[in-house]
Amino acid sequence: MEKGASTKAPIHIYGANFMESIDMRDIATGIDGLDLTSTYSEVLGAPLKELLVGTPIVGSGDTYTTTLSSSTFGVSPSQTGINAFENLETLDIRGHKHLGNVQQFSFGINQWMRDLNMSQLKNFYAMGSNLTNFYSSDSGNTFNIIELPSIVTSLNIKNSTWNTIEFWDTTEGDNDSATLTRHSTAITGGGYVNIPSTLREVHFLGSTGRTRESLLFVRDWLKSIIETEGTAALSNYTLEMDDVFWSSDVIGNDADLLTYDELALIAQMNGLPDQQGRKVHPIRGYVVLKYEGTGTELTAAQLT
Repeated sequence: MEKGASTKAPIHIYGANFMESIDMRDIATGIDGLDLTSTYSEVLGAPLKELLVGTPIVGSGDTYTTTLSSSTFGVSPSQTGINAFENLETLDIRGHKHLGNVQQFSFGINQWMRDLNMSQLKNFYAMGSNLTNFYSSDSGNTFNIIELPSIVTSLNIKNSTWNTIEFWDTTEGDNDSATLTRHSTAITGGGYVNIPSTLREVHFLGSTGRTRESLLFVRDWLKSIIETEGTAALSNYTLEMDDVFWSSDVIGNDADLLTYDELALIAQMNGLPDQQGRKVHPIRGYVVLKYEGTGTELTAAQLT
């Protein structure tokens, strides 16, 4: 197919059970759908490791340009007993501006990363899309990068680690042209500046709460909310963490530990109720706090 062509019907890939990479970025604006069920073999399983269906981007650093796709694009990765995504490591859905949630991308399979057990996914690229939620697999992922549009409202990450989470703004021009600009900036040594205030819910469950990355993200998300909207707005945000262990050994740098005041501010956020409907602290687990040399020394807090 030529660059910019439109299929006006889903593309069906047959008998491709040895295919490890599919790159359709040059025709991404003309794809209406993609059926990948035949890339799965009952004998060989799912060889597909890389699926690139995002629109091409041009640029470097903090600014890129692209042509957004307004087609109703989705992927069929599974049927009963078939999961073409089970070994997928890289997924690029950049520039598909109609994709407001993961259900649209997967033809009706809501929370597809979780439900399809995409535990091998390491690189996720979604700048320029309208994605508003993100899920890891239940069993967990070892992410290199999670790239999201800055309009995302919910992160749902379980039993996972990551190197970085990026947020990108989209400024649309004429004829679906767009400029993509970095919203959040990663700090050397870990952490974030300017996490978008549109992020209203963070669910870091299971062993995710036993990582340095989770502490730095929550700490800097808290700072971004207060800088943008003030402490009174914290009750409008939801944080859920059920297996936290933030100690000096885990964090690796005492300077990155939470202070007592930061922990008290987190307590003002919404935590999901327990099975009896009682309000619980947003963080459940064990937290070592940074001593700042004033008042009574508090080195640890056991939260229930």
